[in-house]
Amino acid sequence: MLGKETNSKRKIGKVLLYTFFAMGMAVLINLILQLFQLNFDIDHLMAQVFHSKTLLFFLSSAIIFTIILWFTALFGNLYLSFFVTLILSVVIGIANQQKLMFRGEPLYPSDFDLIKSLPFLLSMVSPWLIVLLSLLIIATTIISIFIYKKTTFKHTRVNYFIRSVIFVVASMLIYYVGQFNQPENYVKAYFDKNAYWTTFSQQMNYEGNGFIPGFLYNLNAPAVELPEGYSKESVKQVVKKYQQKAVEINNARNNQLEDINVVYIMNESFSDPLAIEGMTISKDPIPNTRKLMEENQSGKVLSQGYGGGTANNEFEALTGISMEPLASNITTPYIQLTKQIEQYPTILSYLKESNHFTTAIHPFNTTMYKRKDVYSSMGFDEFVNEDTMYHKEIKENNRYISDESAYKEIITRMEETDKKDFIHLVTMQNHTKYTGKYPNTPFHASGSADDEEAINYYQDLAYSDDALKDLLGYLDHFKEKTMVVFWGDHLPGFYGYDLMEKNGRQVMHETPLMIYTNYQYEEKSMETISPIFFVNHILSANKGKVTPYEALLFELEKKLPAFETGIYIEKDAGEMKEKRNQLSEETNELLSDYDKILYDLSVGSNYAEKLGFYNLSK
Repeated sequence: MLGKETNSKRKIGKVLLYTFFAMGMAVLINLILQLFQLNFDIDHLMAQVFHSKTLLFFLSSAIIFTIILWFTALFGNLYLSFFVTLILSVVIGIANQQKLMFRGEPLYPSDFDLIKSLPFLLSMVSPWLIVLLSLLIIATTIISIFIYKKTTFKHTRVNYFIRSVIFVVASMLIYYVGQFNQPENYVKAYFDKNAYWTTFSQQMNYEGNGFIPGFLYNLNAPAVELPEGYSKESVKQVVKKYQQKAVEINNARNNQLEDINVVYIMNESFSDPLAIEGMTISKDPIPNTRKLMEENQSGKVLSQGYGGGTANNEFEALTGISMEPLASNITTPYIQLTKQIEQYPTILSYLKESNHFTTAIHPFNTTMYKRKDVYSSMGFDEFVNEDTMYHKEIKENNRYISDESAYKEIITRMEETDKKDFIHLVTMQNHTKYTGKYPNTPFHASGSADDEEAINYYQDLAYSDDALKDLLGYLDHFKEKTMVVFWGDHLPGFYGYDLMEKNGRQVMHETPLMIYTNYQYEEKSMETISPIFFVNHILSANKGKVTPYEALLFELEKKLPAFETGIYIEKDAGEMKEKRNQLSEETNELLSDYDKILYDLSVGSNYAEKLGFYNLSK
């Protein structure tokens, strides 16, 4: 009898020992993740753990503990589950640190959808890091096999029934945590009591609250928060208001763009280096573009991202939907809102009524940001990619199809269709990584965090500059009326912290914008605008009629021509604002109308669509 009691106590002791071991390991893994997040600032880490965010840190560790339990139930081996979780945390930490370095933003849950494009992602990081990760994977495999063979039955053998129960319970807990942003989630409620959520900066969210809370905050959620006063009646009022505005605008218009080709060129990382204070460059890499901008309607685009965010800028330009109201819940609409894309209004919706043939061109593969599915949902007639392009030439050692080839593709596609065209091109030539693309570049530069990257990038710009001049020179004599909207999606990510501080957030988010036509129209000056307003300028230039939705965009641009989370450029305000509550009452009223429409469209009952908000009145 005594032997049985002793044996039971030993088993209980082992269970407690393993439990404390797993809890300790969860804390260690959480420390590692946050250490990468804080770029190895140990003092900051210690201040968080033992002073400012102690409870939040241990709540995060409890989630990691649950994951360790899940692996333990799966493998039947605590040591192996800890080792696997540890290695995963190191890999995630490295990925997070690299993304922070190159793009100034942390790792999001939606980024894991890009695993299918792993070769492309690895091409953007140091070869030494790839070697290190490869060695880590090999070592992990060998050590995992060793641990499994040596310890599975000697130290951590558990009853299959108990393992099954633990596995089911842990799976349910992990699933529930994964519903973090759904209404009335208790885990979120506990985190809310201890976290300070910063909606306009996810980097601050991750840094201030920890990697785990920041990551959870960016899990799938309703696309737009419920705006104050949303109801069927309030949407009716908004619809009626902008139906009247549309009538007023359309009284002076009689076209629907039936006889005009419209071309979007979103040029990867195209920017103006001379706008960056603190950079020294041997010569201007974009003299042709600068001259063309002087001769045509031009201005600047307020980019949603720095060093990245291509698909988000593309989403804004095609839909008129700003990332700003989405930013607290949605980081990558193409990935997180794929099922809803079909119902969103787009410039395609307008041009299809004018019988345009719609073509998307992206000189890369079809998997990035689910573009194949997204373009299909949006209603593009054709998607041309690196496999189906006629023109695929590259420049020197650049692995990406050149802008020259991409622009030739535009011409070929327009010439082979009988209808008028809408062509949307997202280029690739100027994509990072830059070092090594052009060994004999004539450019010299200093002042950035990586001048070798800079000089290769400037050579990219020079090639883009020549290609744009050739394209527009060809269109000058093209037989069909054609309008081109050309802009850069974001700045490259090599400038570094010092230059970002020196220039300020607005400058580091501004890229060149030009609207070219091979026919005459009444030009109006542009300053800095958001991509959501491109459609306003296309319709104004061609006296195109507007829907009530576009009338809302017209009214909003009059007061707030450029805005993204943390950057609000109000008309005649004199300086950039960082928050909505700093804007005028009239501007906030327009934003309130906009919020109601976006909520109604994305999450609500779509009352506006049923009332004809997105259609031209007959």
